[in-house]
Amino acid sequence: MSQLTLDRARSIELSIELNAEPQRCWNNALDVLLRKHGDAVYIEGWISRYGRVFEHGWVELDGSVLDTIPGLLFGEPATYFPGIRYQLRDVVRIISQREAVSPPFAWLAERPAEYLAAQAAATEHAGSTHRDHAIRGTV
Repeated sequence: MSQLTLDRARSIELSIELNAEPQRCWNNALDVLLRKHGDAVYIEGWISRYGRVFEHGWVELDGSVLDTIPGLLFGEPATYFPGIRYQLRDVVRIISQREAVSPPFAWLAERPAEYLAAQAAATEHAGSTHRDHAIRGTV
């Protein structure tokens, strides 16, 4: 699984421009896709940060991660583990097929294998990162 890098400067700009809300990662990421960058890819996956794992949503554009959650833009960088990738046409199709739908779309059915694989990779990364920090802290 290749690791992409967070484009912190662009993420901060988008966060301010779109008035991104904390703890609404999937909605914020969809705003980036629908209102600003239709050529981006909306991602539902997992992140590892500070030895913990979180379900998360972001977009990928031009080989970089764009993440509008203010709390993730500072401090220790998160490591991103993409599960499901959606092009704009996929998002439009999902939304048009349901009266009321809100992300994450992975929750609409049985979670796909790639989503579960991303969760496992993030969990493994968090465990190894936590152990590495613990070892360094005791030396």
